[in-house]
Amino acid sequence: MATLSAALIGNGEIIDHQNLKNQLAAFSLLIAVDGGLKHCDKMGIRPHIIVGDLDSIPHDLLDRYAATEIV
Repeated sequence: MATLSAALIGNGEIIDHQNLKNQLAAFSLLIAVDGGLKHCDKMGIRPHIIVGDLDSIPHDLLDRYAATEIV
């Protein structure tokens, strides 16, 4: 049985986006929490799910991820 591992990417300060991107490669599920989508976009990764009230995500950025499930 495959093990599912998930990472939550939040809207905090990230000092080294490349290092975080490398670490996130080990996770099978990426979840952007509200403004964490901005970090995902900057790292060039597409989360599997976006959660939150979406108040910290610019509309044009959210439009680019329209195909991503939003909870």
